[in-house]
Amino acid sequence: MVLEEDIIHVYEIRVPRLMPEGMEHLAENATVVWIKSDQDLVLPDEVLVELELVQGKIEWVVGSAGRLTVHKHTGSVVVQGDLLGEVVAEGDHADCPLCQKDLHEDL
Repeated sequence: MVLEEDIIHVYEIRVPRLMPEGMEHLAENATVVWIKSDQDLVLPDEVLVELELVQGKIEWVVGSAGRLTVHKHTGSVVVQGDLLGEVVAEGDHADCPLCQKDLHEDL
């Protein structure tokens, strides 16, 4: 039997593969700027990373709390499809003080 607390969810953060038509070149040679650090505990809807593009920037948030693992560090030049990082969310986040604080505030 698999319990909810045994389930691990991994959320990938990737450079978009499909840019709007005519804007494909904007995701080429983008520069990574992390707002959060490797192994930080993150909350839902926090900005984790920015991609600096020729025409501006793209910010990423994740919909779940968990621990961030960075694969492409700040200053890295990336292209479409590159894996920037992952957020690993395990079960009910019982060991995550930030998550517990967030849950208690909602009660």
